Amino acid sequence: MDRVKSRIADLSGMRAGHINIATTREAVQFFLPEMIKDHLAEFPAVTFGVNLHERGEAEASLLDNTNDIAIVFEPIRLKELEITYTGAQQVFCIMSAQHPLAGRKILKIYDCVDFPLLLPKHPEGIRRMLDAAADKVGITLEPALESNSLDLLRLMSQDSEAISFCLGINLRPDLESDRLVPVPLDLRGIPAGILVAGYLRGRTLPVAAARFLECVNKKLSLQFT
Repeated sequence: MDRVKSRIADLSGMRAGHINIATTREAVQFFLPEMIKDHLAEFPAVTFGVNLHERGEAEASLLDNTNDIAIVFEPIRLKELEITYTGAQQVFCIMSAQHPLAGRKILKIYDCVDFPLLLPKHPEGIRRMLDAAADKVGITLEPALESNSLDLLRLMSQDSEAISFCLGINLRPDLESDRLVPVPLDLRGIPAGILVAGYLRGRTLPVAAARFLECVNKKLSLQFT
């Protein structure tokens, strides 16, 4: 019924509909809010539901049409997913502007272990990448703090020698206002972390959801090519 209403609204020029989005913490902080604000400005009759999931759960939520589209980092279930965008994400070390490593152009994972580490909890995709990088050089990451709050980890880096980590999609635009700087982390030699957007394979999306997904694909392609 929602799909039919969306199609009728689109044909009548109302450009209305409701879009349920499954996502993970990496996309929900800065990327999605900007996308939704821009879309609402153009299509004010469209409404949104944004549902935050742990890794692997976002894709699963598409199976019963709980969500229309998924935007996730390091998805686990790809079999049922019709992928419309896929792209690698750069990992950044986040640290105080006064940190001893703040002036470096790029860092290796072993450069970071002499400082307190602020790490996302398992099963976050970025944690998998960090652990894989450490395993490759034979070291173990011992976190001073673990949390599933990416905001908390970033802010704990302020005015200290602690290092947190984030993806390009999650890189705060006004990071300098928090007295923090990003330094790229060299992860050559391990599989790149992949950001994926898509919907349930075989499903015909409501018009509003399909249009929004097209905008997401375009923005991701332009921002992360």
